[in-house]
Amino acid sequence: MAHIDFHHHFFPPAYMDTPEIRDELAYVPSLFDWTPQRSIDWMDANGTGTALLSLRSPGVWFGDRDRAIALALSVNDYGSDLKQQYKGRFGLFATLPLPDIDAALAEIARALDELGAEGIGLFTCYGEQWLGDPVFFPVLEELNRRKAVVFVHPQPPYYYRWIMKGVPPSAMEYLFDTTRAITSMLYNGAFTRFPDIKFIFSHAGGVLPSALARIDRAQIYTESARENLPEGVRPALARVYFDCTTSATPENLGALLGFVPKSNIVFGTDSPVGNPQVTLNGLASLGLGDDTVHDILRGNAERLLPQLAR
Repeated sequence: MAHIDFHHHFFPPAYMDTPEIRDELAYVPSLFDWTPQRSIDWMDANGTGTALLSLRSPGVWFGDRDRAIALALSVNDYGSDLKQQYKGRFGLFATLPLPDIDAALAEIARALDELGAEGIGLFTCYGEQWLGDPVFFPVLEELNRRKAVVFVHPQPPYYYRWIMKGVPPSAMEYLFDTTRAITSMLYNGAFTRFPDIKFIFSHAGGVLPSALARIDRAQIYTESARENLPEGVRPALARVYFDCTTSATPENLGALLGFVPKSNIVFGTDSPVGNPQVTLNGLASLGLGDDTVHDILRGNAERLLPQLAR
């Protein structure tokens, strides 16, 4: 049984040649040696049949609309080419040049209708606006109309990405920012307003499992959140998906499964940085049963994206 990896990054040459990206990713020098064949080798060594490619933070937006559009198009074309070159091994979560709404809508159409992307890759935050901000509703409305699969990767705001000296954002801020984005979407009604989007959030929802009770209680203090969540946060999360990348532990995945169905968990590796054996060993140790582990590694993915079963 070959796994399906929902959290697999790629690093197109045009992306890595961008000065801002080189500066942002300098603390992970191994990323600059990435090649498609290295991903294939990595997948083969760890039992992965198909990987859904997506960009890692910081994305394509650096304050210049034209640069963001050009870079998003280049990245998506590169990912589409890899799908053709390595048939069956790669899928694509296409990048959007947000926060430019019109450009993002145009790229949704191009990526899904022309490039054949399996879904769209979004970030938790753009500039100083989290994904649940109503400014993004036109994009979410179009994705909802298309019943799109949307993979959401953490990206903290620039002003506190390195809030603690010597502590990389992936250590803490990625987890917190995923939770901020989910809370933003809960309180602003995005999950209930756009029920046909199949959202997938990284790392078992960050710190959402441990913060859920407080998030649920605190919505009473905001009138709009009370209106958007008349039954509380748990029903609104019932259709949301999560990958278990580096999070297959009792305190993360175990807690998440307390309010999310097993059918809503998919596998991820965080390649080429993450160690898939950590997640695989964790899944094997949780006592979930062979059928549930099979579904997390592949079955749930095939139901979410039926074309992967072919």
